[in-house]
Amino acid sequence: MKRLDDFIEVNRLGSHCGSSALRVIMQGNGYDLSEDMCLGLGSGLGFIYQRYLTVDYYFFTGRNESLQENLAGVLGARLEAGRTDDPEVGWLQAKELVDAGIPVMLDLDMMYLPYLVEHAKLDRPFHFGLHNAILVGYDQSRGTALLLDYLWREPKEVPMEQLTAARNSQTAPIKPENAWKALIMPMEKRDLHTAVREAIDLNVHRMRYPFAFKMGLPGLKMFAREIRKWPEQMTPDELMNNAYMAAELFERIGTGGGNFRRMYARFLKEVYWLTGQEMYQDCSAAYMELFRRWRRVGKLFEEAAADPRQGIFADDPAVDEELRELVDLEYAAIDRLELAVRSY
Repeated sequence: MKRLDDFIEVNRLGSHCGSSALRVIMQGNGYDLSEDMCLGLGSGLGFIYQRYLTVDYYFFTGRNESLQENLAGVLGARLEAGRTDDPEVGWLQAKELVDAGIPVMLDLDMMYLPYLVEHAKLDRPFHFGLHNAILVGYDQSRGTALLLDYLWREPKEVPMEQLTAARNSQTAPIKPENAWKALIMPMEKRDLHTAVREAIDLNVHRMRYPFAFKMGLPGLKMFAREIRKWPEQMTPDELMNNAYMAAELFERIGTGGGNFRRMYARFLKEVYWLTGQEMYQDCSAAYMELFRRWRRVGKLFEEAAADPRQGIFADDPAVDEELRELVDLEYAAIDRLELAVRSY
């Protein structure tokens, strides 16, 4: 039996699986960082609007795709990672790190974890292979693994066959591929002011100049323009399915509410407390307003999931205006954030 009690003891309920996992790992390593600060240090603000070849619905998120990598960069940590199509190899790789006292972040298909399925109370199957939990122990005699998951204070004891199914899912459109990541923290801590400044600067750049199509601010602008044309391109069933997925991904499935904008607003409030710079207070207020706007958009998708003629797809000029204002506020918030970080 192996347990990483230093990390189990600092586990708390979280807002989002990825940033909550980072907070546990940071605090277990002696870094007094909140979950919101971990999201910000990972340059976590983002927007992705993609249709993958293997997925029958659009994938949305208001978070960037490289949270752990970005946080490791600004804190001077080493990120070790791996993925494999062999579940036995994937387990041995993760187990070796746990045996060395290092917690391991796992990619999982949430539909193969009964405790998550029961908690989410989903109306329909939602195979999502990028859910994160931390492996912090195992018991070979019982055939179980210990996971820290963001919605539970106590570790979840999971049968190995369930963990293997969740890590090796072939059902999820975006497959977890037995992937794992581990952070090896440096001997000396970096100055937090410097790390925050670098993280915000990178986030501004990535929002303005994303490296891929339909990401960042350009992707958000395309989303707002194209979403209203979906009724011309999809059947009613396709519209309802996509609207359901969007409502879940923007609001319910681990975003902290409002497509991550509330979490980022709280990060900026912490930056204001850290630096005393009033401009970050203003930036925080801007993202709190965006949290409210995204919550309204999420509600519009929820309405459309029940009736494809309503909500986001309704023949109503007010919906177009809502989306235009959302895009304008996102651009204005990045302008304000860039000015703040350049002045600090």
